[in-house]
Amino acid sequence: MAHDSWSSVGMATFVYAKCTRSEHRALWSNLVSITGTATWPWIVGGDFNVISSVLEYVGRAAQDLGAIADFNETIQGCSLTEVPFSGSFFTWTGVRAGTRVWKRLDRPLVNQAWLDFAATTTMQHLSRTASEHSPLLLTIRKDGAWVAKQRELEVQQRETEYKALQTDDARSVLHRAQAQLLSSLRHNEEFWQQKARIKWAKDGDSNTSFFHAAVQDKRAKLAIHRIKDNAWTWVEEDEQIAAVAERFFKDLLFADKPVEAGALVQHIPSLVTRDQNKRQLEEVTLEEVRQVVFNLDSNSAPGSDGFSGTFFTHCWDIIAEDIL
Repeated sequence: MAHDSWSSVGMATFVYAKCTRSEHRALWSNLVSITGTATWPWIVGGDFNVISSVLEYVGRAAQDLGAIADFNETIQGCSLTEVPFSGSFFTWTGVRAGTRVWKRLDRPLVNQAWLDFAATTTMQHLSRTASEHSPLLLTIRKDGAWVAKQRELEVQQRETEYKALQTDDARSVLHRAQAQLLSSLRHNEEFWQQKARIKWAKDGDSNTSFFHAAVQDKRAKLAIHRIKDNAWTWVEEDEQIAAVAERFFKDLLFADKPVEAGALVQHIPSLVTRDQNKRQLEEVTLEEVRQVVFNLDSNSAPGSDGFSGTFFTHCWDIIAEDIL
């Protein structure tokens, strides 16, 4: 697969799997064999006809745990990652033995090269119409890693031009392209380091791929795919989920008859002694503030002002009194 705005080519594998565990084995074998040669961005998607967890099934029939294990082993063996999705959790529904069942059979999987190419790839499960399967809408957005790659290609082009021309103008253009590449690489690494919140990452480590994977994993875990409204009905569309959440907190904050705090406090046991409470009410000393400041993560910003822990530790002698 390619696009006019892309300077590299990615590979897409479309899957329409058969139904049984034995019939899946040929597909898993083919995907593993492709992995050995797939050094470029690779996305694998379609109807795998198998779930990756029993949580992806609602119905009465027992699920084939062996088939689930085979699928997960293939995903791990191919070093593939789930794409974050929104919409209905299940992508297929049908009637089996007179009972309605739901499964998540359709999904896209990507390798690390794809994440480096377009880390903000997302999937939306659209509403079903004529088919038992939900249509899948894939959104691909280029990010800082892509910009850095474009800068790298420009440097290679300028190097070729300089070797051919050997002029001062060509050398100046090459140096400018090299400076832009270094700037893009630095900004890209800082962005992913901040996004991933990896506290033990050392300054200067070029662990961009690791940061990509950490952010993708966190984003998938934190995504809200459906929620129950006041009538205990499942809501799955993004706009509806946002409306339900907004309405819940509005009702909570602007209730006509709020619950008296005293009625709740009397049921909470006292866990703080008088001595502990007295110490908590003592005036904070400058040394105590200093200890907290110097224990801040150097790469995180503790407030909305955007100043990181490094700023506070380096400028402590100047700003100490202002902080206290």
